[in-house]
Amino acid sequence: MRANVLLIGPDALVGDCLDRLLASLASPVRCCDGAAPHFTNAPIRSLIVWDVDRLDRADQERFIGWLNRHDGEARVIATSAEPVFPRVERGEFSDALYYRINTVTLVLSDRRDADWIGRGSARGSEHSAA
Repeated sequence: MRANVLLIGPDALVGDCLDRLLASLASPVRCCDGAAPHFTNAPIRSLIVWDVDRLDRADQERFIGWLNRHDGEARVIATSAEPVFPRVERGEFSDALYYRINTVTLVLSDRRDADWIGRGSARGSEHSAA
């Protein structure tokens, strides 16, 4: 089973991290935008979902369905500009989806933005990597 990754941080840092990860991802790699996701049945070994926090409830359910149909077949790398767990606590984001995509969480921040890291989960489920 491949570990799914949730990258949290400013777009520039997340993009840089993804650029470094791309060479290690299994092909085929597919990308989709959280604003308009397309969860296809085509073979996918690595799926990058930008702005996963922007998925509405219907798209979250479609994503969970896709994950269930392709369990263990693909590594998912999801991105978000802000920590997702507070949205889970407020009932705005599916806890089932959060725990499926949150095998490993990396909070990316430059040192000048250190207070941003502290806005993650009070339970410590989102850790930082500066």
